[in-house]
Amino acid sequence: MNSKRKVLKTIFKVLPAVLSLAALIVLTACTGMGPFSTNNNQSSAQNQGMQTYTVVRGNILQEATTTGAVDVKNTNTYTFEVAGKVISALEQGDTFKKGEVLTELDNSDGVAKINDLEDSLQTAEDSLSTSKSSLTTAKINYQKALDANHIAIQLADLNTQKSEENIKSAFASLENANISADLAYESAAAALEKATSEAIKNASSTDPIDEAQNKLESTKASGEASTSQAETNYEKSQLEQSSTYWNNLSSLQSAQAQIKLTQVNISDAELKIKQAERSVENSKQDIVMQNKISMITKS
Repeated sequence: MNSKRKVLKTIFKVLPAVLSLAALIVLTACTGMGPFSTNNNQSSAQNQGMQTYTVVRGNILQEATTTGAVDVKNTNTYTFEVAGKVISALEQGDTFKKGEVLTELDNSDGVAKINDLEDSLQTAEDSLSTSKSSLTTAKINYQKALDANHIAIQLADLNTQKSEENIKSAFASLENANISADLAYESAAAALEKATSEAIKNASSTDPIDEAQNKLESTKASGEASTSQAETNYEKSQLEQSSTYWNNLSSLQSAQAQIKLTQVNISDAELKIKQAERSVENSKQDIVMQNKISMITKS
């Protein structure tokens, strides 16, 4: 308030001085004045209507009255950021403290804007809550992905071990089938040779030869069938081993991809939380500023 107040001010000036010794001399026509006639003189003066005073040492007090203007040490100029009707204001002579409202405008339009800002604040807070929930879900999914990856690794190891065992077993069966077929064929061939030799030697019937020949052919066919089946099983185990390898690789890659995806989701959720927190803070500041522009307070 850049102004000078008219004041009525009483100024007391104390002027130090020392009174000189003075005597009130009353001239009378009485006779007999002398060193021992003081009481008689005072009585005489009182009789004549005069007052006497005792002289003392002290200060002279002078009183002066004047009018004028007083400059304040600090002046402040306050202005509103918006136009409107003043609904409250301090008056001249009112006292106030820091933070108290000096003057306030009708802020009907501002109230509507504050309502909009409060809606924006609520939206920002809802977004913040959603982002926090998303972060929690992302962290849970990340842990699940880690667990799934761990399981995939264990299953891959088990499947690989199993396929290796299967292929070893199939290869051993193939070798056994070949050995068994060879032994059976050799035995049948020896039986045929023996039957033929005896028939020639004894000039007997050829029936034993035919029987041995049939046995040899049957043994040969059985051996070939067993060997073929063993070969089929071995090839199948090789295919299963290859399939197991690619399945394990796919499972591990899928688990790793899921881990990376959940990590991205966590980063996105954390970023959205920061953005939502900024939106909440900005909305709160906007509401505070909107409230402030309709009033002036002592800072």
